[in-house]
Amino acid sequence: SIAATLFEQTNGAFKFFNAPSGTAGNAISFTQAMTLDASGNLGIGTTNPASYSARMVSYAPLTYASLALDSASGQNTAINWYLNGTVKWTTQVLADGSNAFRWYDFTAGAERARIDSSGNLGIGTSSPTAKLSLYGSSGANIATFSDGTVNGQIYIGSGPANLQIG
Repeated sequence: SIAATLFEQTNGAFKFFNAPSGTAGNAISFTQAMTLDASGNLGIGTTNPASYSARMVSYAPLTYASLALDSASGQNTAINWYLNGTVKWTTQVLADGSNAFRWYDFTAGAERARIDSSGNLGIGTSSPTAKLSLYGSSGANIATFSDGTVNGQIYIGSGPANLQIG
C-alpha cells in the first residue's frame, strides 16, 4: 500500500511520486509514478512521456477529442489487456514498416488476427492475402454462420473434397 505521496511542479512539468510505508525517523524513498510534461504528454510509469505517451488530442481534420497512444520511432504502439496482474492479450500497431494492426494472445504466444495496410483481415495468419483470410487446421471448422436457428459451417479438408460447406 502507498503510505506517502509527493507532488512536484518544475519547468512546466507536473510530477507525481509515491512511497511505501516505512519506519518513523528513516528517510522516505519516493518513486516517480506519473509525469505530465510541459507539452501535455502524460507518462504513467515512466519519467519520459515524450517517448511513451498517452494523451487526449484533437488533430485537424478531426473535430472531436480522441485518446492518442504514441510511441517513439521503431517501437510498437500497444494496449495490453491484463487479468489478475498478468498480461493476456495485446492489440498493437506494428512499427516494422508494415503499418499492420494485430491481436496477440500472450497465453498461447501466438498472433490471432491482423489487419494489414491494404485493409485485409487475416484470422489465423499474419499474412492475409484477401479481404478476409481464414486459416485453420485441415479437417477443422474454420467458420460458423448462424441466424439463431440454423447453423452452417465451412470446413477445410484434404483429398477430393477440399472444401465442405454445410
